[in-house]
Amino acid sequence: FLNKSLLQQHKKIHNNIKYSCQFCSYFGTTVKCLSSHMKKVHTEPTIPCNICGKKFHFQSKLKQHQLVHTGEKPHKCKVCGKGFNSTYSLSTHKLIHESEYIYIFY
Repeated sequence: FLNKSLLQQHKKIHNNIKYSCQFCSYFGTTVKCLSSHMKKVHTEPTIPCNICGKKFHFQSKLKQHQLVHTGEKPHKCKVCGKGFNSTYSLSTHKLIHESEYIYIFY
């Protein structure tokens, strides 16, 4: 962990205290997890894309979405250099190289 505060925050995950949602059966391991759940599941998205109008719950998700409009692909594969607009797409792509590795050496 980068600092002691982040370690202390992480340790809370391993204790038995659970934070429960008042609207559904969700239990979070931290107040931050519960807060994020409440925003994603029990509220309407309020942050609009200024290009297409699609709305998001989090500024970070809007920022990721806007890459679709710009064509920017900041997440690069270290093996082949191909770019992706999300870390999820990159991690899915990486499976191709793992399959090739397994095929070559087995």
